Amino acid sequence: GSCYAHQHGDGLQVAVASAFTRHVHLFKAVLSPHAACSAYEGLLMVARGELSASSPLKARLHLKSKPEKAKKHASARQNSRAMLGRLPNMARPVTFERQIKSSGYGATRPRKMFVPNTNARGSQKTSFRPAVDMSRSRQELSSASFAKRPLGSAKSMAQYPTDCPAPTNFRASTSLVEKAAAQGVTALQYSNDGQYVAASVSDYSMRVLNAPVGRGKTPRVFLGHSGNIQSMSWSCSGDSVLTTASDSCIKVWNAQTQCLVTMATASHNFKVKREHEPNNAFKDLRCAQFYYMDQFILAAHAHCITLYKYFLDPKVDDLKRYENKSRYQEVINLPHAQAQSVTSMSAVNTFHSHLVLSAGSDRSLAVMDMNQGQIARHIPQAQKKQIHTIRINEGSAYVGHAADFYNLFATCAVSDGAALWDLRADECVRRFNSHVSRAHKVGVAISPCGRFLATGSEDRCAYIYDMRNSTSYLHKLSGHTDVVVDVAFSPIKSHLLTGCQDGQVRCFDGSKEIE
Repeated sequence: GSCYAHQHGDGLQVAVASAFTRHVHLFKAVLSPHAACSAYEGLLMVARGELSASSPLKARLHLKSKPEKAKKHASARQNSRAMLGRLPNMARPVTFERQIKSSGYGATRPRKMFVPNTNARGSQKTSFRPAVDMSRSRQELSSASFAKRPLGSAKSMAQYPTDCPAPTNFRASTSLVEKAAAQGVTALQYSNDGQYVAASVSDYSMRVLNAPVGRGKTPRVFLGHSGNIQSMSWSCSGDSVLTTASDSCIKVWNAQTQCLVTMATASHNFKVKREHEPNNAFKDLRCAQFYYMDQFILAAHAHCITLYKYFLDPKVDDLKRYENKSRYQEVINLPHAQAQSVTSMSAVNTFHSHLVLSAGSDRSLAVMDMNQGQIARHIPQAQKKQIHTIRINEGSAYVGHAADFYNLFATCAVSDGAALWDLRADECVRRFNSHVSRAHKVGVAISPCGRFLATGSEDRCAYIYDMRNSTSYLHKLSGHTDVVVDVAFSPIKSHLLTGCQDGQVRCFDGSKEIE
């Protein structure tokens, strides 16, 4: 829902509206000066207070509009016609606004003798790419391509079941690769509305499927990287996907599998006029994502976390692909203290948050405050091995929680299991070591209700833990034929997806489907 606060006397009047009811609740809060000061002493994932005067989060990318040449030609044509109108008839050109038959003006148009049939199969579709009118706006392009359900529908406005059991019942599966191929799934991620699933495959491609996952659904294939895709990030609006690959490139895609921008250099993609300005390629690029509700892009490369402001041009033409006007520029570059490289990064994009979490090659964790442009906390020796995955407890847009709920996050390391952290503490609050992770980097996910934590495993199973009670696993999901690399919870239903190295994506259901 939404919230509005107004200062009244010695307190605040707060109006809260929910997305699931038609009521508006009015509250009055009175805070003492000591309580107001203590509220900002600790780190909180939810942004509180206004941005500072010199905050990097105030940066925006404004492109200079060039004067159109067509307007100049049009004005020149009007002036010439006005001058010719003043001349006598004898002084005018013979061919001025005249149709001379000898030049072919009066001839009839030739008939079409033959029209080749370019679609031999008739109305049968030959590709999953829909026909796109590039003259439409970005919002129209997104809604027409992905065919989203209306926001007022019952399914999109349903509330996530917070009291449902763990998703342990096998529902369906789908294969993203051919049986003879030796490629497997490397990562999974749901869109924020839960209608689509992005899956990266080890053949340098990404597939997007309609949820819920099942047989008979043809995925959209995104091709363009020359290396394994390491991370994916959905935008808040759901009309674009960001991918990071081992070819040291970041790409942003639209719904028609077209690349809107390719980020290959670490500073910007403007034309360089001065040779002394450094704009080198990315070095040791690990991951990237949308940040601050799609206003920025975060990238982890070398030993730094870089914040970029960007502009996406929705018009993509295959014949004029080099004339794309999408731009990006570096805002701030924060190095991870005492680390040679950054191994993982995570930040919240569904709501405003000033904090970014990063893990270094020295097995440390760093909490960066992008509002102040500095490191707010440094935790040395967070785990016994290098952390390869960080998952923040973002929750979902279909369930409401208190502000402290979002302070939890999980980390994973090879041969050291998963660890649960709280921003209000400098040490790990719980560890989960029942799953097997000796050589492969298996993923971790937190359910939107905040009760379950799921991990992949090398013993061809997926493990579900109860975050509140004990460190031993609650359920063990079998039936896989290879290493379970990644897991993902649905933001709207009690569903759990597992990605396996055999190329299969399996869906497990908790209880009754949301109606």
